Amino acid sequence: MIDVMIELSNLAFVKHGKAWLQVPALNCRQGERVALLGPSGSGKTSLLRAMLGLIKPDNGRIHLQQSATMLFQKPALLRCSVFNNLRIAALLAGLTLKEGNAQSLHWLNRLEIEALAPLQAYRLSGGQQQRVAFARAMLKPVSIVLLDEPGANLDLRAQLQLEACLDRRYSVVFSSHDARQVERWADRVYEIDQGMLRERSNR
Repeated sequence: MIDVMIELSNLAFVKHGKAWLQVPALNCRQGERVALLGPSGSGKTSLLRAMLGLIKPDNGRIHLQQSATMLFQKPALLRCSVFNNLRIAALLAGLTLKEGNAQSLHWLNRLEIEALAPLQAYRLSGGQQQRVAFARAMLKPVSIVLLDEPGANLDLRAQLQLEACLDRRYSVVFSSHDARQVERWADRVYEIDQGMLRERSNR
């Protein structure tokens, strides 16, 4: 039996006494990739943040089999070198200095951005910052990954590279406005329509 890594049931987010987002059910199984669709402002980011535990719904239940890591749509990198951004994140994730250095180098090489290591992170382009932020997020040793618009600021080659890093060892929930990314990468799709999340019966 395939483990359910993420399970949401009967969620409601309320503002001014009215539910602006309702989630009857959502689940993500081990190794699965689940897409969240919906117009800007519909609640996709809020739902991801709730899965991470940053905000709480007013009603309902969120259960994750383990902790998760998240790539936010707008990277918030520290004003220091790329390598120090990663090393600090690794230490905060509980890695030793030696492990953190090794894993930082691993992800820089995996994403082919090792040349950025000595550069100041805040001086990078949007796409470069996005890849550094992804490397930073992946330093946390987890198998649940949440991605908020992972294709933002990335060309197709960089998108495919990021997707290739997340093989079936990872359970992934991602929001996207990119229909091509959803078509090639998602196993199942949920869509927010007029404040209600529903699973699409077909792609």
